[in-house]
Amino acid sequence: MFAKLEISCPKEQMGKAVIGALDKFDVVPPKHDPWDYKELNAQLCGWLGARSVNALTKNSRLVQVIKDGDKLEILPFDNHTKQPWYGPMIKDVGFRKEKLFKIPSDSSFEMIGKLIFDAFAIATYHPERKDAHW
Repeated sequence: MFAKLEISCPKEQMGKAVIGALDKFDVVPPKHDPWDYKELNAQLCGWLGARSVNALTKNSRLVQVIKDGDKLEILPFDNHTKQPWYGPMIKDVGFRKEKLFKIPSDSSFEMIGKLIFDAFAIATYHPERKDAHW
């Protein structure tokens, strides 16, 4: 976990936090092996205050940011079960490319934050809680 931000944080602060997290990625060795899903999920839920991974994914809007060389890919997660179009790390199967934001990794913190907020705006969560925006 790199930073805890308020929902109403400024775009620049969001962009700075995400770039900071990407820069620190894989610097500290994880406490658990990559195949220890139960322990890793428990650690993640502890960080975020969720009861379980199922509760987290059901009740959260998620955005994935991937740094690929000199580009950033910002991907909203579709957690809506009526018309699923994207899940984490699935860019080839049923992915709607118009939902992907690609920008240079040296973009301003404000631009990165803006696109992350834009991705959150189209990310969906459980249909009992929110209808998808199509």
